[in-house]
Amino acid sequence: MNIFGGSEKYSYTLLAASTRGASPKTQFLRIIPFVFLILLVTCITFTSLYSSRLHHVPTQSTWPSWIDDTIPAEFLKRNHKPLPVPGAEDSLLMLKTGAQVLWNRLPIHMTRLSQIDAPNQVIYSDLEETIQGHHVIDILANVSQKLKNHDHFKTYHEQQKLHKEGVSLAAAKIEGGWTLDKYKWLPMFEHAYKNYPDMKWYIFYEADSFTFWNALNRWLNANFDSEEAWYMGSRNMYGGTYFGHGGSGVVVSHGAMKKTFGGPEGFNLDDYDDEAINNCCGDALLGVVMEKKGVKMWSERHARFQGEQTWGIRHRPQEWCESIFTLHHLLPKEVSMLHEWEMGLIPKKPILYRDLYEKFVSAEITDLKSNWDNLADGLKIEFKALLEEFEGDAEVPKDSKGKPKVKDACRIKCEKLKECLTWRVTDKECGLSTTLSLGQKEKGVTSGWMRERIERLRATKCKA
Repeated sequence: MNIFGGSEKYSYTLLAASTRGASPKTQFLRIIPFVFLILLVTCITFTSLYSSRLHHVPTQSTWPSWIDDTIPAEFLKRNHKPLPVPGAEDSLLMLKTGAQVLWNRLPIHMTRLSQIDAPNQVIYSDLEETIQGHHVIDILANVSQKLKNHDHFKTYHEQQKLHKEGVSLAAAKIEGGWTLDKYKWLPMFEHAYKNYPDMKWYIFYEADSFTFWNALNRWLNANFDSEEAWYMGSRNMYGGTYFGHGGSGVVVSHGAMKKTFGGPEGFNLDDYDDEAINNCCGDALLGVVMEKKGVKMWSERHARFQGEQTWGIRHRPQEWCESIFTLHHLLPKEVSMLHEWEMGLIPKKPILYRDLYEKFVSAEITDLKSNWDNLADGLKIEFKALLEEFEGDAEVPKDSKGKPKVKDACRIKCEKLKECLTWRVTDKECGLSTTLSLGQKEKGVTSGWMRERIERLRATKCKA
C-alpha cells in the first residue's frame, strides 16, 4: 500500500531490525507530503503579503489621514459606467501634460476619461505617445523652424533623442520643461479649433488638475450662449492684460475660438513666434492674443476656477454657497480620490465650496494644532507689536518673565476681530485670516481655528 492508498507496483523485502533505512524511492515518497505542505504555506503567505501591500499602500503625502482611504490601485479595480452629462457631446475636453511627467500623471486620467461622459477628448504634450489606447499629440512637432532652432527647444530635442533610445524621461530629469511648456498653448488651441470646429465649449485643464466635468458642463449650458465670445478661468494679469491661469482650468466658447482662430484673415502661428519667446507663460500669451482679436477675459467674482488643492483652498464666507469647478497641484492619488467622490454625487446638483469643506476639511479641524500651518496670513503682526499691544492685558497668560505668551496673544487678537476665522504663530509673527483653510504640516508653526464662528458658517443654508 503506498502513501495514496494504492498497492505498490514494485516488490520489496521486509527486513527486521534493519539498519539500512528505507530505500531511496521510499524516502522520496515519504517526503512528498511535507514538500507539498511547505509549498502550500509559502503560497498562502505570499498571497497574504501581496494582498496587504495592495490594500494598504503607505502615503508620503502631507495630506490628512482621510486621503489614504482611496488610492489609484484600488480605484482601477472598480467598474463605473459614465452618467449622461447634458451638453457633453458639444464640449471638447483638452488635457495637457509634459513629456517628463506623462507616465506619472496620465494613467489615472485615462481611467477617469473612460468613466465620464466626455465623447470628445484630445491630449496634448511635447512628445507623441500612446497610453491605454489614447493618442497623445506632440503639439510642438510642427512649430516654425525659428522656434525649433531657439535655445528654449534644446530640451525638446533632447527629449526626442532620449525617447527614441528608450530612456525614461522621468528618470533623465532634463531641465527646461517648464520653459518649453509655454510654446504649447497657441498651437494647442489652434489645433483644437481646426480639428473640432463645431464644439460649443473648449474645456482645458492640466494633468495635475481636476475638473468637475458634469457640474461645469451643466453650468455652462444653463447660463451662457456659446456663440458669444466667452473666455473663462481664474483671472490673472500679465503686462496689463487679463488671462486665465492654466493650472486652474480655462474655458473658451465657440464664439471666442472663431473670433480668435477663424477670422476672415485666418490665423498664422508663426506671426506670434517672437511674442512666444518673450512672454513668460503660455496661458498669458493666449490671453494677449485673444485680447488682440477682441476677446476679453471674463470677470470672475467667485473663484469658481480654483488653483489650489483641497487643503489649500481659502474658504471665504461670501463663496461658501458658490460652485467650484477645478482644483490644481494634485498628485495622481488625489485625482483618483476626487474622481471617486464625484462619481457618488447627485449629478444634477452643483458642487459647492461648502461640499468640499464638509468632505475633505471639516473632520480635521480642531481648536489648536502644533507643527501645522493653516495658511492664516491675511494680517501679519510682528511679535514686538503684538506683545506691546497686550502688555497690560490681564486676559492674556504671561510667561515666567511676566511677558504675554505669544500664542495666547495671537489667539485673543483673532477673537477680538469679529470676522477672524483662523490664526497661526510662526517663528517671527502672528498671522490672522478671515478665510478658512486646513493647511498642512509645518514644523515650528502653531495654528488655531475659531470653531464657534466656523460652526455658524457651516450652519449657513445654501439654496443650491
